[in-house]
Amino acid sequence: MKGILRGNPPLPRYQETWDVDVVLKYFDSLPNNKDLSLKLLSKKLAMLLAIAAPKRVSEIARLDKNFMQIIPNGIKFYLPGLSKTQKDCKSREIFYANYQQNPKLCVVDCLLEYCERTKSFRDSDNSNDPLLRTIIKPHKGVTANTVSNWIKDVMSHAGIDTTRFKAHSTRSAATSKAFRNGTPIDDVLMMADWSHAGTFFRFYCRSANESSGFSKTVLDIGQCMSFEPAMLYLMMFSEI
Repeated sequence: MKGILRGNPPLPRYQETWDVDVVLKYFDSLPNNKDLSLKLLSKKLAMLLAIAAPKRVSEIARLDKNFMQIIPNGIKFYLPGLSKTQKDCKSREIFYANYQQNPKLCVVDCLLEYCERTKSFRDSDNSNDPLLRTIIKPHKGVTANTVSNWIKDVMSHAGIDTTRFKAHSTRSAATSKAFRNGTPIDDVLMMADWSHAGTFFRFYCRSANESSGFSKTVLDIGQCMSFEPAMLYLMMFSEI
């Protein structure tokens, strides 16, 4: 089996990634959240949830309003069920920080507006209250495929080549930008639920193909410090 692994090692899907700023500038060009259609607001929220805390689309689809807690500096979710690579039964948390610099890019502002607009869809007596709902009746909770399609639609409208990059690429784009902008590697691993830095450097840490918390770092539009993923990987693991 070791010989098979060496002869056909797992390879990263992408050799480069897209620039998060492209999507942020697209959002900044749109009207305020309250003036967006529910369809566009839903897609915008799905994308902001994906880049402000780089979770899998399956985890975004599982977000439940009954497990949402509004706190002074943001919104926290307790993720029901088990995640893809989870080996324990502890409830995972997802935190989205306020981004007061620009309400158009604030995931909390977008989320609260979305909750207000979808209030009539929700049954307060139901034990399950999926955060994201389908746009057409009966407004059930969305599936992971729907979240993926919404994210790809936003990427396409922003000018990103969706024939090359799929919805899962948000994890690489967001974590790479955060790391380039100075987010500690431990914070990157925690936000993306990776146990080892090698996973990030080998499969996700990529240069953009276009030119203090995790969410705020990702949502800042501007130039990023340059880096060479391969060199960083060698520096960190040369003694192993």
